[in-house]
Amino acid sequence: MSKNSRSTQIPGIRWRDPTGVPYQIVAMIYIAAMYGFGLFAIVSSSLLLNIVGALALAHSLIIAAYLLHECAHQSVFISAKHNARLGSALAWLTGACYSGFERVRRKHLRHHIEQADILAWDYRSWLARHPSMRMLVEFAESLYLPAVEMLMHSAAIILPFIDSRYREHRMPIATMLIVRTAAFALLGWLHPPALLCYAIAYVLFMQVLRFMDVFQHSYIIRYTLTEPQQRIKTTDDYEESHTFSNLISQRWPWLNLLVLNFCYHNVHHQMPLLPWYRLPQRYREVYGNSCPQRVPLSDQLRWFQRYRRERVMAPAVDQPAGPLSKNIEMVGATGVSFITAV
Repeated sequence: MSKNSRSTQIPGIRWRDPTGVPYQIVAMIYIAAMYGFGLFAIVSSSLLLNIVGALALAHSLIIAAYLLHECAHQSVFISAKHNARLGSALAWLTGACYSGFERVRRKHLRHHIEQADILAWDYRSWLARHPSMRMLVEFAESLYLPAVEMLMHSAAIILPFIDSRYREHRMPIATMLIVRTAAFALLGWLHPPALLCYAIAYVLFMQVLRFMDVFQHSYIIRYTLTEPQQRIKTTDDYEESHTFSNLISQRWPWLNLLVLNFCYHNVHHQMPLLPWYRLPQRYREVYGNSCPQRVPLSDQLRWFQRYRRERVMAPAVDQPAGPLSKNIEMVGATGVSFITAV
């Protein structure tokens, strides 16, 4: 261990990658600073500050969610306890606290192990039985609102109170609802428009996470989250051909830090313990400048727009796979966010 890496150690905490401690600390400081500034700005009487504050809040939540993802992989600290503590704090900020860090972690690891998107609730079947709600969701999606994600977040709160399989989560969720409602009530008392600003920030946050999820896999969805884990991992070739890297920019890699490098998804699945700041180098080592599984941003934007209504009820199948070509378009997945364990 180098002298510089020793100087960044915190007593009692063992980092997974000591040489990367400055990166992790900067990410944590960024989240805290942007979230704090955002809250300060949205209670201001200045409309400009309100707008800037909402954007700051949204981006702090985005980075917090992807750092939570790192905690789920135990790639921040060596100790599972320390990863869980940080992950739980980040879950509180991002709204993943209703599912709970441990449930979020188990769900996401099953996604890697079973090479599928693992869910508990089939929202497509529910919408098929409620045509009015389906029309509302599809209309909202046509307006570029993340309606399916809103539905899944709502389900994470509601399902434990109507489904006995989640009975043990009722009290924690009720407690969180009371505390968070009180916090938002205080925010509204300080400056009523701040509630609208926070709502806009959270919708932006959900939209970005959903956009990053849409084209990262062509996995089938299995509604087996409440069942024991199935060790049905197929092959590395299957995983690689059904996983896609949706870089914001290959020419300017620093732009990918806007989503904490979560877009380097193929190398993340190859090495799930590799921390976020090492993914670009690994990507260059494996693919150079010609990753066959890369979805250009122009295609992401075009397909995201073109299939925004169709995606709501599109069947969850594992096609297309393999290298993309100009003759293949992806409808994409929805409702598969790693921060909702439903």
